Amino acid sequence: MPKTHKTIYLDYAAAAPLWPAVIKRIAEILQLSGNPGSLHEQGYTLKQRWHDSLGSIAQQLGCTPDELIITSGATESANLAILGAINQLLQHETVHCISSTAEHAASYSPIKELERRGADVTWLAVNSHGQIDSQQLMQALTPTTRLVSVIAAHNETGALQPIHEIVTTIKAAERQFGHRILLHLDAAQWAVWQKLNLHAIGADLVTISGAKLGGPHCGLLYVRRDTPIEPIMYGGGQQQARRPGTEDVASIVGLAAAFDETWKFLAAGHAPTIKTLRDQLGTALEQAFPQLIRRDLPNGLPGILHLTLPGLDGEQAVYALSETGIAVATGSACSERLGTEDHRVRAALGIKPQNQTATLRISLGWQTTDEEITRAIPIFIDILEQTLAQAKLTKQLQASGRDLSQAYAKGHDE
Repeated sequence: MPKTHKTIYLDYAAAAPLWPAVIKRIAEILQLSGNPGSLHEQGYTLKQRWHDSLGSIAQQLGCTPDELIITSGATESANLAILGAINQLLQHETVHCISSTAEHAASYSPIKELERRGADVTWLAVNSHGQIDSQQLMQALTPTTRLVSVIAAHNETGALQPIHEIVTTIKAAERQFGHRILLHLDAAQWAVWQKLNLHAIGADLVTISGAKLGGPHCGLLYVRRDTPIEPIMYGGGQQQARRPGTEDVASIVGLAAAFDETWKFLAAGHAPTIKTLRDQLGTALEQAFPQLIRRDLPNGLPGILHLTLPGLDGEQAVYALSETGIAVATGSACSERLGTEDHRVRAALGIKPQNQTATLRISLGWQTTDEEITRAIPIFIDILEQTLAQAKLTKQLQASGRDLSQAYAKGHDE
């Protein structure tokens, strides 16, 4: 089916289109020359833009500028949070960490690295939406627990963790054991749909992605002021020596604009509209395919629709939809080309092995319109029907090939 209209972009959970204000502010910064560390006027101008933007972001997030670190992306932020907070402790004491089996690779991998370095790690099971059980968390906490790391809103299903219960459980354990237990939240998806007050949440470390907010592909790490953290890179001492390197002024200016625009979008009441559009598409697909399974929740993130359609070849469906001008994903962009990561998360969600390649993650955002979803529905149904039929035919051909091979082998033996 050839492309006849403008692309319908439905992969916001991977990266949202840049807000016009973000493009404008970054373009303005790129006209300036110099290094923000230089003492001349050009350097001072850039440094001032850095501090102004950092102050703006801190105000939006309900924290102070010295509690924020700008990084290259949410993956670096998560690595700095997890390794920077725990690696030093491993050198002189037994350290226990808790996380879930369905974490994004950005957090899962550094925790696996801590495990390789000698940390004890408890991997909590999740339900079919990716949520942990706070009772299981309570039972997993021990006198040596030093870190709990969970994804605040699941990047595949959009399901929200019981954050308040998690914080309350950890605080009770701190009183019982007499020492601090750090809480790290991966808020890359959560920050898109919830105006966060980081001091009020009660977490010690929070990672955020600029790309999900319609900003530049940079990362943000919140480190509560009294939280010890060691750098994982070394250099010139920028950002209080916690993340050295020449300050990326263009990224922080763009990120500040992305926060402004995203939360104005939420304040204007657009989230319920996006949820309605998501459910309009989801309901239409459920009616067309009764065997379809949805893992997004009514009270989860409004923009994410997670589907499992038994018998579907998810990658083929993504390619076919792309040919029609519709952009979706089979799952996290960070793991789509790494089959083991895809299967790890899907297995954790309870998706049967034969259905782990039969998933689609459709995600809506600030540019999504009613006209786009209305136009997309019949295309989705048509493409999914064709892809299902093709997958069925492929299986039949494979079975016939095996039968012929076995018959040939039997005849040859005789």
